[in-house]
Amino acid sequence: MAAQLLAEAISEYQQSLQGISEALTASPDEQELLELKSQLEGALLEAQATLEGLQSTDTPPASVLAGIASSSAAAAPPPTARPRNAAPGSSNARIHSRSKYAYQKPDFRALAARYPSMLPFLASKGGVYDFTDPAACRELTHVLLAEDFGIQWWLPLGQLVPPVTNRVNYIHWLEDLLSLSKPEGPVTGLDIGCGANLIYPLLGAVLCGWSFVGADVTAAALRWAARNLGANPHLAQLIEVRRVAMQQEQQQFLGADSDQGGDCAVAAAAYGDDGDLAADELAAELADAPEAVAAAPPGTVVHLEASQAAGSGIVSGAVRHGERYAFCMCNPPFFESIEDAGRNPSTAFGGTAAEMVYPGGELAFLTAMVQDSLKLRGAVHWYTSMVGKKGTLRAVRSMLYRHGVRVLRTTEFFQGKTSRWALAWSFTADAAAASKPLPRFPAAGTATAQVAQPASGGHVLQAQPAAQVQAAAAAAAAAARPVSRKLSWQVHAPASASAALYDVALTCLQRAGVTCESEKGTFVIRGSYDPTTADHAEPATGDAPSPSPKRQRVGDGAHGKPRKQPTGWRMEVHLFQQHAGLFLLTATLHKSAPESALGWWGALSRRLQDDLSAKNWKVTL
Repeated sequence: MAAQLLAEAISEYQQSLQGISEALTASPDEQELLELKSQLEGALLEAQATLEGLQSTDTPPASVLAGIASSSAAAAPPPTARPRNAAPGSSNARIHSRSKYAYQKPDFRALAARYPSMLPFLASKGGVYDFTDPAACRELTHVLLAEDFGIQWWLPLGQLVPPVTNRVNYIHWLEDLLSLSKPEGPVTGLDIGCGANLIYPLLGAVLCGWSFVGADVTAAALRWAARNLGANPHLAQLIEVRRVAMQQEQQQFLGADSDQGGDCAVAAAAYGDDGDLAADELAAELADAPEAVAAAPPGTVVHLEASQAAGSGIVSGAVRHGERYAFCMCNPPFFESIEDAGRNPSTAFGGTAAEMVYPGGELAFLTAMVQDSLKLRGAVHWYTSMVGKKGTLRAVRSMLYRHGVRVLRTTEFFQGKTSRWALAWSFTADAAAASKPLPRFPAAGTATAQVAQPASGGHVLQAQPAAQVQAAAAAAAAAARPVSRKLSWQVHAPASASAALYDVALTCLQRAGVTCESEKGTFVIRGSYDPTTADHAEPATGDAPSPSPKRQRVGDGAHGKPRKQPTGWRMEVHLFQQHAGLFLLTATLHKSAPESALGWWGALSRRLQDDLSAKNWKVTL
């Protein structure tokens, strides 16, 4: 465990040093960067030396473990959970640990049994899903959004079909960023170029209860974004679809006669509805749409006049004067021409010229976004964007360093055979947010939940203020997301509280019917839970007696004779003292436990966190 923590810390240090070295290439005399580089190099050497000492023996002495806990190198995050049924190094194993797709790949055959509309795309390739067919990609996104998130969704062929796994990764990464630094009040995000699919606002509202503004420039994108919003009336109070002006450079590049803004005279309230289409065109667009989308009245599109916008840039053109956002996000146009966009024959997720192409490609787009952020600064707490090329990521990161931006974060998104990167920067986040490890598990108090679905028959729920919707979403957070087999809590408690903290964990397990073997000398609990024979009753009051420093079998039979280890779901709990006043408590459910055990495991983990918090200790998951 300790070696794994150190290995992750070493990787974090090495990545940070790489970024600093690139920035020093542009600014070799930057004193702040030189000092940070020196500190990181010292921490890296210390961590590497400690790791070598750990690897030289199978059972490191307690003094070595204490040194790790007290050193700066040990300030590493808990280990990322290994997704079940995912081989080491597989793309499934590298998906964000809070994504449900990190735990179970979609079963196309099982989905097709529930959604027959998928069957033609399996049969045509002998049971292998056909990702080269645009209609197949659209159908898969439609099914996954309905099955896994309760979202009704559709769009006409030719519009960009978003891969769901990638989009979920981005949302969870934003959660991580907000756990590092977040403005006060409810979270509101800005999706720059929401497209016809509107997927980021829909997922962000369902998963996290966030409010969103989804901004776009083309009539078709806004029309279908409004239709997808209208098909999900339970999210209407959290999402605004906003029409903004296209940048002059992009309009000249794409041509003013395209569907990029020719309907500017259309009234704002009607811009997203179907009034700008002839009856036969509307019928053709809706011909193959699911009934839940085709029959629903479209949502409203709000027109942001140029005089109301904070500027004319990529971000500022979508921000109303005086607005503040917790983050903005963007899927930038990756290509310089539509011909470049069509050179990937392995998938067919489509996309219009406005979605895929920008003069100068993604580097020019992100350069303009950086320049715009330098003017807006604190109006957006986290500026973020996906990046298609690693060279672009390096170039933009160096550009930000040259402009004096010091709070930068990067990540890599994995899904299928495709990798994408993402970049975030902030002018208002604390400097520590640049280097603090991202949480590997849900942060306490993070609002991540399924928003209430419409009542049966598709009736709209009674309207509630957006703040109440967000509060309801936050209250359901723990039950909504996939439960990891490995959980970790940081507990702020007096240095003398180690025994009491250990007893709270032991008592919680015993009350849940877990047969425990406790090793108080090493602060380890090994347990087994048999769902067929365990006593589910919990004591009304009182704690279990504290075990002696000697190894004690809590489940021993008469006369102290150990009884046979029961079969069931195995688990381990470890307690470490990272430094005076800060403890790390980890709990692991063994991989042999079935998937059906995860509901019980999640309930047990929430109970344990409640028990710890009841002692007036500050607990962070």
